[in-house]
Amino acid sequence: MLACLAGRALLGGLAGDGTLTARSSCAEFLRAPSADQARAIEEVALAGGVSGLDARLAQPAVVHYCAGRPGARLGEVVAKLGG
Repeated sequence: MLACLAGRALLGGLAGDGTLTARSSCAEFLRAPSADQARAIEEVALAGGVSGLDARLAQPAVVHYCAGRPGARLGEVVAKLGG
């Protein structure tokens, strides 16, 4: 049962430990605490090769973008805003 839930979380865009990933939806991102959002932006940008993106400054823009697009993926949003 636990493995099934962990698998579901991963497929839904959350890592097994509940952290946000590039595959996380904007809806998942918006439900996360502010500190987790900032960490996710930083990690997704770094993993995606988006340089020069300050997570603290980008966070309001990501929140605004995601508010109107709950189905968008965090990785796509970070790439769009960082590029």
